Amino acid sequence: MFFDVIITDWIKIRRSVVWWIMLAVPIFISIIGVNNYMEHLDVFQKENLLGWMGAWTQVEFLYGMVLLPIVISVYVSLLCRYEHLGGGWKQMLSYPITRTSVYLSKMVWSMILVGLTNVVMLVVFLALGSIWGVQGEIPWSTFLTMMINGWIATFTLIAIQLWVSTQWDNFSVPIILNFIFVFPNIFISNTKMGMFFPWSQPVYAMTPADRLEYVQPLPYFYLAVCLGFLIFIIGGLWHFHRSEIR
Repeated sequence: MFFDVIITDWIKIRRSVVWWIMLAVPIFISIIGVNNYMEHLDVFQKENLLGWMGAWTQVEFLYGMVLLPIVISVYVSLLCRYEHLGGGWKQMLSYPITRTSVYLSKMVWSMILVGLTNVVMLVVFLALGSIWGVQGEIPWSTFLTMMINGWIATFTLIAIQLWVSTQWDNFSVPIILNFIFVFPNIFISNTKMGMFFPWSQPVYAMTPADRLEYVQPLPYFYLAVCLGFLIFIIGGLWHFHRSEIR
């Protein structure tokens, strides 16, 4: 039953704009970030940040702090948009499937899309960095760790966005909500609260540890993400089960 819902959602998004977003955002961010690094090598030399990690700091700041949270809201909104149009929720739930299956399918696909976006982000960054001539050995283990942690760090935010997107049929509401909470990231991400604020967690996870003003033990970070995710996924499911389907 759950697998059938997963397949149904795949059919809906396989020709969606999400795949263009998944490619366009990493290309845009990588061009800006790597170009900025190459044009200011003297500054990065003074900061002892030459090489791949120096270039990455110019990418992850804008990606993790601003664009990734916004991309998440777009992905989740698009996944729910099909059901908001023309009584789609009623039609889907008229079949012998549970609301939990429908809700969790949206969650799983949101996680998959965000994970794939992180993979594309790393591939595009490394490709453009090599073309531009970034020097040094690629720190594969560090990059892979940051990208995995960055993916896990989006789970709470995905749960929040899914809760909002299933309740509001206006496509723009979740995106506007994200814009409102993205701006405080500039001030929160480098504080002790950065690990606990859902919109700051992705950039916190993808920033090199030596560039963070406050570094908490990794188990605390995972605990914060897991607790936030559980609170919002349970709350969202509870609300979805009790909402009137339109």
